[in-house]
Amino acid sequence: MRTIRIPGERPCGVPKSGHFPVALSAVDGTKDPDALLGPTFAQHRRYFDAYVQLLDPPAERVQIPYEGQTMPGYLFRPSTSAVPRRTLIMNNGSDGPVTSVWPPIAAGGVARDYNVVIFDGPGQQSMLFERGVPFRHDWEQVITPVVDFLLGRSDVDPKQIVLYGISQAGYWVPRALAFEHRIAAAIADPGVYDVFEPWAKAVPPELRQLLDSGDKKDFDRFFEEGMKEATPAERQNWEWRAKPYGLQSPFDVFTAARQYNLTDVIDQITTPLLITDPEGEQFWPGQSQQLFDKLRGVKRLMPFTPSEGAIATASRWHDHFWSSACSTGSTKPSQPRPAGNDHRAARDQPRDRFTPERNLRRRFREARAARAES
Repeated sequence: MRTIRIPGERPCGVPKSGHFPVALSAVDGTKDPDALLGPTFAQHRRYFDAYVQLLDPPAERVQIPYEGQTMPGYLFRPSTSAVPRRTLIMNNGSDGPVTSVWPPIAAGGVARDYNVVIFDGPGQQSMLFERGVPFRHDWEQVITPVVDFLLGRSDVDPKQIVLYGISQAGYWVPRALAFEHRIAAAIADPGVYDVFEPWAKAVPPELRQLLDSGDKKDFDRFFEEGMKEATPAERQNWEWRAKPYGLQSPFDVFTAARQYNLTDVIDQITTPLLITDPEGEQFWPGQSQQLFDKLRGVKRLMPFTPSEGAIATASRWHDHFWSSACSTGSTKPSQPRPAGNDHRAARDQPRDRFTPERNLRRRFREARAARAES
């Protein structure tokens, strides 16, 4: 691993740890995923831990108290002085590794004299892979401990804490804001009002009826029948997507995902919120506008076109700015890659989209016909 050290500049070297998350998302397609997941993740973190020690100043590894245990994270600072500074909390998406938010976003915050903290929350990376702690919809129970942790530090300005959420954290951030009011401002990139909406669209109407009626036995049976004819990629997709919910039953997973909705708490959000609205959003199209329309407080909707860096799952303009600055030394953003060539979109696919609908629909009808004949 090599990192460029330029006096007065942030390192632009890309750590080897950035490659391991791709492998992590593929282990469920192997014969023995459990045997590979632990060592692969441990190697990923070893490289990143080594990398952040090469920064100037080095990042501080932190343990954020959380319900009798801790959430692991990293605190990046522009200097080691104890002067209170503005502080950015980076909230990752569903399966995003910490390595994915340091170069494109967190490094830019530090360069602008912010402290930046990144962490693994429930269902994310180390909390899931090493501790078995699953997702939760009530994300205020996650962000409030982070804020408490930061307020215990002398180098954090308590009136200037900002929260930034990407991908599925476009739901988690506004959910937390409905209850946690010590945050000065926040960003949802993109805005997510209802996480479950794309799940519902991927389910055949017949299965949706079983889900709505609470028929767990038949739902699981028909779901499993449909998965028998799914492709290996589709089965891997489902395993990887369901894993952070910590549930075995497909019915239970879908039921849990239904809780990720802002309808009951939207009126409690008073924190100023910036919502990105990337053109071509593939998982929650239209939800940035929906969230913006329902908010009553200070708000701003920021559309992005592909020419400005809007790529698939979230607004990726920060990726292009970082890449350009590191490779050329310029502060002018490079031209973004076409959305169809975005490798991040393919990597993020498993958690946010599941589409064996054709197989499920056919298997459901076959089973129903067989039952009628008998």
